[in-house]
Amino acid sequence: MKKQIMSIAAIAALFTTGASAFNTNILGETLATPTVKGNYAFSADNFAGDTMTDLEINATNKHGDALIYPYFTQEEGWSSEVYVRNDSANGIVAKVALYSGDTSEEVKDFNIYLSANDVFTFKIGSDSIELNEDSVVTSAPNPQDNNLAGEHSASSVLFGDANPVTVPFTEAKNGYVVIYAMAETNSSAYPASKQHHNHVQMFGEYRDLLDQKRANWRNGFGPGSLANFQNGTYKNGINAPLLKDGIDTGYYNWTDPTASLTGSIRVLHAADTSSARDMILPATPMSNFTDDNSIIAWTEGETASLADRRLDANVTDATIADYSKSANAAAKKIYTDATAFTTGGFYYTFNNAAGGSIANNLIITQPLKRVLIQLGNADRLWTGPSASSTFKTGSEYSFTLQCGFWDQKENQFIGGGSGLITSPFNGLDGTPYIHEVEVLTNSDLEKADMFGATYDSIAGYASCGLGTTAPAIVTEMVGSGIGETALTNWVYTTER
Repeated sequence: MKKQIMSIAAIAALFTTGASAFNTNILGETLATPTVKGNYAFSADNFAGDTMTDLEINATNKHGDALIYPYFTQEEGWSSEVYVRNDSANGIVAKVALYSGDTSEEVKDFNIYLSANDVFTFKIGSDSIELNEDSVVTSAPNPQDNNLAGEHSASSVLFGDANPVTVPFTEAKNGYVVIYAMAETNSSAYPASKQHHNHVQMFGEYRDLLDQKRANWRNGFGPGSLANFQNGTYKNGINAPLLKDGIDTGYYNWTDPTASLTGSIRVLHAADTSSARDMILPATPMSNFTDDNSIIAWTEGETASLADRRLDANVTDATIADYSKSANAAAKKIYTDATAFTTGGFYYTFNNAAGGSIANNLIITQPLKRVLIQLGNADRLWTGPSASSTFKTGSEYSFTLQCGFWDQKENQFIGGGSGLITSPFNGLDGTPYIHEVEVLTNSDLEKADMFGATYDSIAGYASCGLGTTAPAIVTEMVGSGIGETALTNWVYTTER
């Protein structure tokens, strides 16, 4: 079947391209748009994010209930293919969110419906996203129509295998992806054997869950858009997405998703043999994005953040949700969650000998950087602004790269060096847009004032650290030339 290009109106109902539904300004105040304040409601159905256990990376078996893919690109002929597998015996509803590497804004998201042992892939490239598998809904009744029967009908809910689409994606040339497990099916009457190739039941039951626990969520959708989620009216009765689990919708008893997702991203450049690339990068798994007895139930097109696991009651008005007030312990807990990414150091390999590597790059992905700056915790982790600086200029909230260098014979040449990597600011009403993904190329890493002229012709390694313990996922890209073919492999840098 020939792939269709979705209209903008059709895309908006399922794939958001707008502002975050829950965001903060530089004062830590919740925003519904860049300038309008608003809040989710908080009720007895909500889970208290302050009680969540601290976020942890699962370095043992690469499975998690949230996966961070540290880098994607669609620049200059590159494309990126994202893979996720559900190894649970139950179905999992998950949120796919793409974040801009330039602004750290979420720029696109959609929900996926994974049956037991399901695999889902999608491709980013040529300013578009290809969705052609049976785990993603590409056409469904508008939520405002309240067509409950249609939402459970295979004739009304179409998936990517039968209705493949190409979604326009011009909002970011590079960035990173997070896939969040939101809720897991749990039903002896509807086991895994009945879920395969029948994801419509999961889709309909998930909307039933939203009707039960996030009253008025359907009013968050304007005609073919997310207008109300973006103008602040959602604060009138729409519960925060962080909920207590054990929600019975008939077929399913929705529970806290297990750490059952694993995945990788393939970044490739399908060009002639002299510039072809094909790289595989594993996802970084969070083992406890949702805690015991909690789920996070975002709607289709509702933007998501790692910080949302800390949503809690506002300290002065317990009927609204917040995580931004300094008096609320949850704000400190977001800072604690960020330290899960703090690396004690890493190794960088270089080869400037004749016939050696043609490219040695580090990719530094900094989850939660933007929200921590907004909440006022960032100076604990990054080099903060001076008293005279503003949010729009200068080198505020940067990190320094400090390395000691050795050659192949373990001879140390320089005890240390540093390079200042800055994060530019711009945006409405002073809101900082922070580089969460920094790509440090050879010119950044091997400039004369760091390495010295002696590094021009040798191979070796550097033992590095981020000078202000900035929380980051660090990935090394090692390139080499074999004959006329350029080969590149992406690997995690080894922490020391």
